[in-house]
Amino acid sequence: MQEDDSYFSQVLSYFNVLEIWRRELPGFLDYIGDFWNQIDVVMIACVYISSYKHLMSFEETALGRSTLAVANILVWIKMMYFARSNAEGGPLIAMIVQIAADMRPFLLVLATVLFGYAFSFWIMAYGTQGTGFNNIAGALINSFSFMLGGFDPEAFSGIDMEWFAVLLAVIFMIVVSLLLLNLLIAIMGNSYGIVQERTKQQYRWEQAASICDQLDSTLSF
Repeated sequence: MQEDDSYFSQVLSYFNVLEIWRRELPGFLDYIGDFWNQIDVVMIACVYISSYKHLMSFEETALGRSTLAVANILVWIKMMYFARSNAEGGPLIAMIVQIAADMRPFLLVLATVLFGYAFSFWIMAYGTQGTGFNNIAGALINSFSFMLGGFDPEAFSGIDMEWFAVLLAVIFMIVVSLLLLNLLIAIMGNSYGIVQERTKQQYRWEQAASICDQLDSTLSF
């Protein structure tokens, strides 16, 4: 058990030193501005948190397993990084990254609408037992479910002025389904067009970037 922990710590230390070394050269802001570097930082942080909780308590913890689960997802996402230099996969991955970058303002608007309506539902259901909106977490989860099409008028049963809560939910779904969904489609279409206009150039750029990253990692030490 101790040998396994020691080996695990050595592997983590190696990657930590590598990431710090590569981060300090271009500066922290330049380093963290790259999408793939952001994945590396979050992934290493999750693994360290999981390892710390395991080593401190000498047993598996819910927090440790949760952070390790996040790290596992990021590891699989990171595998797309190595497909950037592929003629077929490179433009597709560039398109995914472009869409993810262009969606950030949209996600801010979506979160504003979601939180606004969720808090309104919570205010209306405050003090009412037996509903899914009598606490903030439940209101957020149920509002998110509504946003995905899981609307159920019975969720407001027992609330004073139930008809008004249902009306707010209908307006919420109209805003999300008609306005925000079409906005998202337009953003994704624009991102797709940008990448398609420079498919070949994008492939060559991704190929060169992948080679430079590998050389940088090799020559850093």
